Amino acid sequence: MGNVDFLMQELSADELLKCREYIKDNMKAIEKLIGKKVIIRSYGAGVFYGTLNEVETVQDKWMVELLNCRRLWRWAGACSLSQLAVEGTKKPEECLFTMTQMSIVVSSVDRKSVV
Repeated sequence: MGNVDFLMQELSADELLKCREYIKDNMKAIEKLIGKKVIIRSYGAGVFYGTLNEVETVQDKWMVELLNCRRLWRWAGACSLSQLAVEGTKKPEECLFTMTQMSIVVSSVDRKSVV
């Protein structure tokens, strides 16, 4: 937290306002997905699929809670997570998805990784 405070002190009032607006706009966008099925990528925990229940901003990342979720260990039949989210997999027998968990909290979710 100290590094964030230091960086905030180095920003001009205009830069700080732009940063706050950017964060606010991102939160509005992600909050529209609450209650919907999403695929997320975390820096340390991997890739998950589930129903988005809650989102919290932690520095420049999100912490999210997913309900009825699965970790996606390996997928085939889709070139990217975006394609997997839109079209699904064409080779389900080659995918490794875990059993469904009631809920999980995932931290370090990149803001660009929710599809």
